[in-house]
Amino acid sequence: SSKVDVRLLPETPSEAAVRKVLLRLLEIMEANHAGMIADTDPEFLHDFRVAVRRTRSMLGQMKQAVPEGMLAGFKPELDWLGKLTGQVRDLDVYILKFQDYAASLDESIRGDLAPLKQYICRRQQREQIKLVRALSAGRYLKFAGSWKAALNTCWQSDAPGWKGADPIETVARQRILKIFKRALRQGRALKKDSPASAI
Repeated sequence: SSKVDVRLLPETPSEAAVRKVLLRLLEIMEANHAGMIADTDPEFLHDFRVAVRRTRSMLGQMKQAVPEGMLAGFKPELDWLGKLTGQVRDLDVYILKFQDYAASLDESIRGDLAPLKQYICRRQQREQIKLVRALSAGRYLKFAGSWKAALNTCWQSDAPGWKGADPIETVARQRILKIFKRALRQGRALKKDSPASAI
């Protein structure tokens, strides 16, 4: 399952709670790695990408419970993984939905799309080869090992604003409230004639 089914107690220190969630996300990445490499089913890549995206989001939202040096060290690698897997996933989606896209056209011209589908399939195969090479090479293996080791080590920091020792209930509540207030503020700024881009 790709669900982040992690039980946390309200009084758990926020750094421990964040590590627990991130470890679960790493488990999901590891569980989908072999299927993604084998190109068994596009869902393996999809679930891997979702875990990477959630990891990046977690690190961004819970900065006060993550040491700065760790963010600086691992964020570029997570960004790289997001970019690396994006091209293949886009092509997978085109292939999966090709018939739906074609169905929206007049039946007399649907056959004209055959060369386009062949091109997309060939391109997906090329990008898949690049992905396999990258995720079997030293850079990824080093990241995966280092990331797991970091997540299994208690985090501490003396940086200003560090809240790693504070209960996760307190830190999460403060973060959610801040984002909620920002959403309200941005929503109130919209007018009837606000452009679509602002909305």
